[in-house]
Amino acid sequence: MHKHKPAESISPLRSKDIMATTRLAHEPEDFAAAFAATFNRGDLDEIVAGYTEDAVLNPGGANVMRGHAEIRMALANFLA
Repeated sequence: MHKHKPAESISPLRSKDIMATTRLAHEPEDFAAAFAATFNRGDLDEIVAGYTEDAVLNPGGANVMRGHAEIRMALANFLA
């Protein structure tokens, strides 16, 4: 399990909350830029694919999302 820095445009995310697969980046240090580019394109499917099935997303507060379905719902709101 890799830990990554979040992209600048989504700074509320903490690095421990993002777990990448090689779908977004081949190297851990490339994940933040790849995530930001994908997020900015609005490609929700590719964004969600960048998380492992058991990933946890915590954008702050008590809003903790677990797994692809919950992460998809949360990120869809950001992209709407």
